[in-house]
Amino acid sequence: MVWIAREDFVIGAKEKTEFYEESNMTHDLKILPEYFMAVALDEKTFEIRKNDRGYHVGDCLVLREWNGQEFTGRNIVRYVSYILYDWQAGLKDGYCIMSLKRSPANAVMDYSDQNGLASAT
Repeated sequence: MVWIAREDFVIGAKEKTEFYEESNMTHDLKILPEYFMAVALDEKTFEIRKNDRGYHVGDCLVLREWNGQEFTGRNIVRYVSYILYDWQAGLKDGYCIMSLKRSPANAVMDYSDQNGLASAT
């Protein structure tokens, strides 16, 4: 784990520096087909989720396409680059918005289907 310092903008009359933990945890998550394709095409670069897993910056999200009844066999990997937990931003208590990014390791082989075939991006 790595601790990263983040300088925030002026809050009131003081500057605030926060420390947050960067993690290497992997989370296996369901995602509906319309959202799966939007993430695969980099049209959707965020996830809004109930924070029941303790998400952190640096976490790996394995998004497994779920059609409502079963997994389709397609998966995509994204990494959490920023998390907004702030209830004042309009989030329901216990939820978070995670900004997603690609990893250099998956820049070419981005997702796979049930046959194990990779799709280049």
